[in-house]
Amino acid sequence: MYAYTATSFRAITSAADALPGESTGASVPQATLDTIKAADDTTNANRATLQQQAQQGFATIDAFLALTAPTNAQTLAQVQFQARAIKRLARLVIGALDSTG
Repeated sequence: MYAYTATSFRAITSAADALPGESTGASVPQATLDTIKAADDTTNANRATLQQQAQQGFATIDAFLALTAPTNAQTLAQVQFQARAIKRLARLVIGALDSTG
C-alpha cells in the first residue's frame, strides 16, 4: 500500500499511516510517477549544469589571478563572478537543485 501526493509517494502498512493531504492506494498513479520523474530529470540536469559552470570557473579565476595589476572594473567583475560561483556551489552542497541561478 502507498500514500501519495501529486509529487511524492511512500510505502505504508495501512491506510491509517497516511498523513493529512495524502491519498492511499495499492499502487501509485502514473501521473504522480511522471511528475516525480520530471522533477528528477530537472534536478539531474541542473546538477550537471552547476558542475559544468564550476569547472569552467577555474579558467576565469586563473585568468584574474594572472593579472599583475587588475583594474577596478576587473576586480568588480571578479567579485561579482565569485558571488555567483559561491551561490552555485552552495546549491550543489545543500542539494538545492531546483535552479541553476
